[in-house]
Amino acid sequence: MRQYIEQRVQEEVKPEELRAEELVLKKFGFVSQEFDLKKTTIDLLSEQAAAFYDYRKKKLYVLDSSSTAVQEIALVHELAHALADQQFNLDKYIQKSNENDDAAMARLA
Repeated sequence: MRQYIEQRVQEEVKPEELRAEELVLKKFGFVSQEFDLKKTTIDLLSEQAAAFYDYRKKKLYVLDSSSTAVQEIALVHELAHALADQQFNLDKYIQKSNENDDAAMARLA
C-alpha cells in the first residue's frame, strides 16, 4: 500500500507545490519546522486505508491487514466508486475542471 501511495504522489503532486504547502503550514505555526508534509501524508494514507479503487487502472484493492468487518465496509464503499467510474468515467470527470480549484476539489470528493 505504501509503495502504491508513494508512486501516486510522485505522479500527481508537483514537488514545488508540496514544498509551498509545507512552507505555509510552517509559517503559520501549524506544524514544527521539522515537519515533512510528503512523509506525513504518505504515512497517514498508508495506515488508514482498508481498500481503494484505482480509477485509472480500473482495479479495486482490499487490504488483507484489516478485520473482516472493516474489509466488508471498505469494499462496499469502494464498489460505489467503481460503479460511479463505470457510469461517469472518473478520470475524465476529475480532470475536467483543472481551471477552478473549488470545482476540482468537489469533483475529487
